[in-house]
Amino acid sequence: MREWLQRFYTQNHNITLTLNGKTFKKTDCERIGGGSEKHVYKIKDTNLCFFVPNKGWINWDDKIRAEKFLLDQITDLGLKTQRFEIAPIEIQEPGNPTYTINVLVTKDFTSLCQEESIVIYNAKGDQRVIGTPPDIITLKERLKDKIFALKMVENIINEYATAFTFSLPISILGSLDDSEHFYFKLPPEQSTEPPVIGFMFWDVVSDFSGTSLPYVPTLEELKSGTRNKSDFFYGPLIGLSFLANNIACTMYEMSSKKQGGIENGFDFVRGIEEDLMPVLNNDETLKIALTQARKKGIILFTELLNELTHIENKNVNPADFVQLMKSALSLEEPDLLQRAFKIYPNPNDLPQEHIEQIMAEAKKYGNSSNIDFLNSHLVLAKEQAELEKLNANLERLKSNFMQKYDAKLTSDKNAWCGLYSFFATSYVKKDMSLKELVDHAQGHSKQGSGKRSQEIMKSMGWLNEDNEVCGEIREYLLKI
Repeated sequence: MREWLQRFYTQNHNITLTLNGKTFKKTDCERIGGGSEKHVYKIKDTNLCFFVPNKGWINWDDKIRAEKFLLDQITDLGLKTQRFEIAPIEIQEPGNPTYTINVLVTKDFTSLCQEESIVIYNAKGDQRVIGTPPDIITLKERLKDKIFALKMVENIINEYATAFTFSLPISILGSLDDSEHFYFKLPPEQSTEPPVIGFMFWDVVSDFSGTSLPYVPTLEELKSGTRNKSDFFYGPLIGLSFLANNIACTMYEMSSKKQGGIENGFDFVRGIEEDLMPVLNNDETLKIALTQARKKGIILFTELLNELTHIENKNVNPADFVQLMKSALSLEEPDLLQRAFKIYPNPNDLPQEHIEQIMAEAKKYGNSSNIDFLNSHLVLAKEQAELEKLNANLERLKSNFMQKYDAKLTSDKNAWCGLYSFFATSYVKKDMSLKELVDHAQGHSKQGSGKRSQEIMKSMGWLNEDNEVCGEIREYLLKI
């Protein structure tokens, strides 16, 4: 790597590069962008670019593989990304050894925009708008037609629901915005249809660790842009407001390129937001978006369950199981929930707080089949298991007491000689419950003083000097 980079940055015009079987001069490489970790070079007279490391060349292969892998995940969800291939590039200098490194190869954005009839908005790029924007002023005026406006934004509403479901790196969800970009898909010439706006992703490796378990938001969460009402900036429509602002800012930047600037940018953006909010805040449209996201989630969740089914001795910790159940509940597919439920070896062992979290999630989504299943197989089953465990412990404690009591009674009888042993009487019966035995020892029984029982229970640490219940017996009696 070091030798390749040193040669690449030398001022020798005889150096050549070979990529995908084609050789070209190093002088045909023009730097068109980059950042702290990489530079982007365009090959003259082609539509290809390649990425080489800048300062971040350590673990370079891992980084570019991760970038491609993560973008492929987003692409598989139906969202637009910068498409890469990883390819070796060889550098040659006459009379010296050749060196090879792997690079990311892609189409340059200008060519991509021409081929796909798109315009890209890159908020942090040296060139913010790539491609030829539509007539933004006319477009802005036509947004007052709600049917027209919906056609323009319907795609990005669906993508927003998908991004929320899979925790993609978008600014609405609090992610850094280095990965998030926007594009307009232009209609054919002479068409009266609007351009269609959508998200576009690249440079994700620093902001994104991969798609999460599908976790479909509720309608309320989709509108607010968060699952947490205690967020400092929470508002019931904050998520949709962010989305409207993203669209408006994209249009403003494109208008600056097309029309040479807008005199009052704030009013321009605010006007677009006001026209878009009634279109975005439409329950029917948002529910369709959630349905589409849910369908994608069902596919990925099913694949995950199929993989887990073939893993023996599954070691799923309680916290991970809760997340699995939350995901399944958000998909509102009872069959998937029941399959996911079987992943955990013994749900009855779940801590009560985790059961409460799962049931709260079930009630939030309100699917009656899922609620009934969990009430039966989790809540009631847990209660039954706890009851059986309690009864077993009560029997154990009673058995321990009875052994000591019988031994004490036998000892007392032996202390009375001959015919006088009948004075050693007992009112303790085998069928008495543990609570009845304790009451007897405390002197609350109608028969006998309970002194023998009291003496034994004090020796076992069940009663203190004031004849009050204490020790391990106390917590069990409170549960009866």
